[in-house]
Amino acid sequence: MKYNYLILLLVFLVSCNNDQKEKNQDFIEDSKAEAFQAKSGKMTNQIVGKRFNSIPDLVSGITNLDEVLIFYFTGSDCYTCIVKGFDYIKDIKTKFPEKHVIVIDAHLGISLKQEPIEFNSLTYPDRERLLHKEMFYVHTPLFMRYSIENGAKSVYFVPTFEDRNKYQEFINNLN
Repeated sequence: MKYNYLILLLVFLVSCNNDQKEKNQDFIEDSKAEAFQAKSGKMTNQIVGKRFNSIPDLVSGITNLDEVLIFYFTGSDCYTCIVKGFDYIKDIKTKFPEKHVIVIDAHLGISLKQEPIEFNSLTYPDRERLLHKEMFYVHTPLFMRYSIENGAKSVYFVPTFEDRNKYQEFINNLN
């Protein structure tokens, strides 16, 4: 009988501990999201409304830059973030087949351990990180709605965690 109470007490303590761990993990994720959103708000101000001189040079051969969506990533970005960005491209192309998506890659071979990503379109190299310099080395990877006349219209920073709401908000504004 004594052992039954001991076992019940032990089960109760373990379950309470697991609940607390889940609450702590949720709090940590929420804190990460809030911190990232605050940081990305500042970075957005560095980009939106600005024209970047390097874009026409980097994507030479594209004559119509009236309204494009640029996906920009570097070799120091986390692999899962880059993959998430390419998944987002597939999603965008499904929802908006007429959208012209340009991929600019400042990969530079820094993360050689990364597996190749299957992508059936041309990517443009930014070997000198010209665009990254012009954007004052903001967080990457990122998506940027861009027009040669008006510059950057909006930006979405691909986070290391799941942030469907911000992504959905960005997508809804692509119309």
